Amino acid sequence: MAFISALPAMLISVGLGFVLGCIPFVQNWLHWNFWFVIPISGLVYGLIVGYSSFKLLHILNCRASGAVILILVISAAAGFAAIDLGRYLTYVVDGRNGQVVRIAAVMSFFEFLGPQFKNFWHSLSYVVDLLGAMAAAFGAILVGADDNPYCARCNRYKSKETEFEVLLDGEEIANKLFAEITVLIEDGDYPAFRDFCVALQEQGNPAAGVVKVTFDERKCAACEARTMFGVFEFVDDEGDWSENSDFKFTMTSDANVRISPDMQPRGDESI
Repeated sequence: MAFISALPAMLISVGLGFVLGCIPFVQNWLHWNFWFVIPISGLVYGLIVGYSSFKLLHILNCRASGAVILILVISAAAGFAAIDLGRYLTYVVDGRNGQVVRIAAVMSFFEFLGPQFKNFWHSLSYVVDLLGAMAAAFGAILVGADDNPYCARCNRYKSKETEFEVLLDGEEIANKLFAEITVLIEDGDYPAFRDFCVALQEQGNPAAGVVKVTFDERKCAACEARTMFGVFEFVDDEGDWSENSDFKFTMTSDANVRISPDMQPRGDESI
């Protein structure tokens, strides 16, 4: 089942690598790295493939399970290796009498790869390229899965229901609010938690805030199970908003939960 779910993204990963390897002006940049151990091309390729793979999973409503992620990570390495197959089939050199000769006509694929393994450092560089593609793809898929909750009951991803922000006047208020949110999440009562969020939105005042709380609610279109993401952002020394990883929260409801009227996004609110 995992293989079937991952198959479309696998084909895209391998196909993308092969196509890139066939493009003449791109070929010379596909094994670009620094000091043999920083795989720039591998990382960029892995990020593109990982992002695309998760987008396809999302469109097809296929869950990014551990087995699916493992298959896609391996596919990222296979796709990066397919770059060399594309290069081999399309690479040309100048022959005798000004003739253009395809490399594939005069040597085998393994002979073509030979220079990449001519010594320890070149071999290490190639392996690091593959590992870089795998690591970047893994990270991109994990980020996508973390940001897009999946309803296992209905086998589909939850869609964005609403999103709004609340501004707070100080860090002391933020600490108190986060403690209240933590208690509500531990109680496991999603309707009460959501009513609390609605009340926050309705208690706005025009005062400028130094702490911003973003609420992002997702809902399953089939069973209406909901997930609420939240994050606190604080103003840094340069006046920019900065997320605090210690001030994040997630709350998930059961199916068909009874809730108050939907929250309406109205821009920044302050309390």
